[in-house]
Amino acid sequence: IDQQDDLVSLAMLQAQARLPGSASIRANLQAGRDIEIDQAKRALLAETLEELEPREPVVVIARFHHDLDTIHAVAKKMSRTSLELSGRRKELDAWQDGDADVLAVQEDAGGLGVSMVRAHFAIWWSLSFSLGAYDQMCARLVRPGQECPVRFVHLVLENTVDEKIYAALQARRDVVAAVLEGYGKES
Repeated sequence: IDQQDDLVSLAMLQAQARLPGSASIRANLQAGRDIEIDQAKRALLAETLEELEPREPVVVIARFHHDLDTIHAVAKKMSRTSLELSGRRKELDAWQDGDADVLAVQEDAGGLGVSMVRAHFAIWWSLSFSLGAYDQMCARLVRPGQECPVRFVHLVLENTVDEKIYAALQARRDVVAAVLEGYGKES
């Protein structure tokens, strides 16, 4: 949603062709077939993790416990260890100590008062409509003086609510930028 999102198109492009039967999401929708988005996201997350170094610290951000469980299952399938920061598990310190390479984070639990600067990659499994929550979560990953930039990947599949939420967040970012740009010019 800003300069740090140089990998966002990767997820959208990959998702188009990664469904059983090699049909795109659009083709399945046009044919009236049901699509299990969770399976498409699983495949996309697995592919994204596969492209990273084996012990690369990664934060995967989601909204719901079911999503966190899915992230753990994908990490396990990819032979990666995972821990969690959520309302039900508080394993941030163990992740910071290097006990696992994937940290599954519930957006509400990881947005304030924590630091996840160990990660060089952050993968957004799901987004909320709150630009403030999004910015807070990103601020936990990008801190002043950090030596290695964080790359953000958004698992946004075409023709889904995630695509609409992503567009809404971008529109909100544009409004904030326009207001800030005009602030002080009227004085």
